Amino acid sequence: MNSGSHAGLLLIISALALGQEVLLPDGAPEVFSKDELAILLMGDPQYHFMCEMSNPPCKEASRRCMEAVAQAADEPTSSRHPTTADCIATESRYANRIQRTAMEKLIDAQRYPPAGLVIDGDLTDYGHNPQLEEFKAGWMRNFPIPIFPGLGNHDYQNNVNDCALNVCARNMLNWFIHFAANRSLPIQFNATSYTGSLAYTKRLCSVTGKNCARVVQMNNAIDYEVAFTAFFIENWRIESGFLWLKRQLDLWKDDSLPILINVHQNEDAREEKLKQLLGDWIYENRGRNIKRKIGVFFAHMHARHEVKTVCLHSVAVPFVYVGSVPNNRFTALRFFGDSGDRLSGYAAREHGPVLLDSLENIWDSPCNRSFIHQFHERPTHLPRFNFPTPRP
Repeated sequence: MNSGSHAGLLLIISALALGQEVLLPDGAPEVFSKDELAILLMGDPQYHFMCEMSNPPCKEASRRCMEAVAQAADEPTSSRHPTTADCIATESRYANRIQRTAMEKLIDAQRYPPAGLVIDGDLTDYGHNPQLEEFKAGWMRNFPIPIFPGLGNHDYQNNVNDCALNVCARNMLNWFIHFAANRSLPIQFNATSYTGSLAYTKRLCSVTGKNCARVVQMNNAIDYEVAFTAFFIENWRIESGFLWLKRQLDLWKDDSLPILINVHQNEDAREEKLKQLLGDWIYENRGRNIKRKIGVFFAHMHARHEVKTVCLHSVAVPFVYVGSVPNNRFTALRFFGDSGDRLSGYAAREHGPVLLDSLENIWDSPCNRSFIHQFHERPTHLPRFNFPTPRP
């Protein structure tokens, strides 16, 4: 960040501290206040997977490598030449570096940083140990805010019974269990029998504790389950988290805190299952006079960065593609208490984070239709879409 932009952000922070209204320049990152709860979300670090075609700077990073691969195919030599896998790894490293750097610039600009970063699955492309080690080096070391990861289909589903002794799936699951234990995350898992869903919850709050939310990490998919043996002696059983989530929601039926459900895959039948579960819970507890704020956040489809608001028994429930590393996108979610909420889409670029667009008061969206909003990179910043907070 250059000195001019840094000075500008300091002025914005000072104005916020004085309670003054601030107008940000187009595309400038947001500035968080001490009483609000801010959370960053993204998916698919996925070492090593190719970038999206919609991410030209990342494709440019591998252009010379790809040209060398093509030249080697036309003019075979005995000397070492790059492979397509080498070029894809170059893209993956570029995208992850740009993503982390942009997020760090956003965080470093804050006097009151976000409460955490949620990563919604696919930490690796296949669970190989070098991929896991690169993820740990790229994200888990010295990141300025706590990280709350989940596993995706590429971490364990895709490689069960397709990797020697099931070492790939076991590698990822074993790391995840120990990570959770070291961070005191209460995952739903029995380490003795290797049985459970791996789901966990974490209460996140603003610096002052004035605004809080419950983050729920379900990992790969709401209904995914599998049993396999690793090293001939370890019998693993990954269970569906569906019933576990239902029990958690029942515990929170008298709680007004926002509930943020995170999964990796949430397409088609899985989305319908979650809608049914949430709709039943909302209906069963309709008489408790609590304004429900519950949403579902996921990744998996790298090119998608969008919000769909579904109405379940007159309650607006956002379903959000949070953005992916291969597309260099991420999301910021902010809660202001009685003043509402804001959901913002960002692009990560060489020079830092670029605010694409924001949705104000998403939980107050009209409940007579489904609302879909896509975050697009445009030459000019669009005005924020505002759902006015209903008057009491």
